[in-house]
Amino acid sequence: MVRTPHALTAPEPWKMHRCDIVHPSRQQAVLDSGLAVFFRGPRSFTTEDVLELHIHSGRAIISSVLGALAAIDACRPAEPGEFTRRAFMGGRLDLTEVDGLKDLIDADTDIQRKVALTAAEGSMKSRYEHLRHEIIKCLANIEAQ
Repeated sequence: MVRTPHALTAPEPWKMHRCDIVHPSRQQAVLDSGLAVFFRGPRSFTTEDVLELHIHSGRAIISSVLGALAAIDACRPAEPGEFTRRAFMGGRLDLTEVDGLKDLIDADTDIQRKVALTAAEGSMKSRYEHLRHEIIKCLANIEAQ
């Protein structure tokens, strides 16, 4: 699917590579010249291996690349929210970060964006953890009396 100047290979992880995007069954036919980044799990956002393709935005290019991807048995378009769900299931995000990410995506104003970004980065988790520890201390004091 991705052909570098040297061979048909998976790109080296964590580096952006210039490559030819080819059809898996017709590798001589170049669909586009683009960029690819391979994110190796478990260090990726979803904790799974992910290949990200950067292609030109022409309709014919997008159509041909999507058609080539559809020819790969294990490949399908992601459902809305699927990457976030996989990150949550893989332990990369907790529910407060998922909620913050949803708020970030839905933000209409700059203030909403800023507040949601801090939540997506874990600020709510820190607050809740602090409250949890304070409640545990209070319960321990009550039980000790």
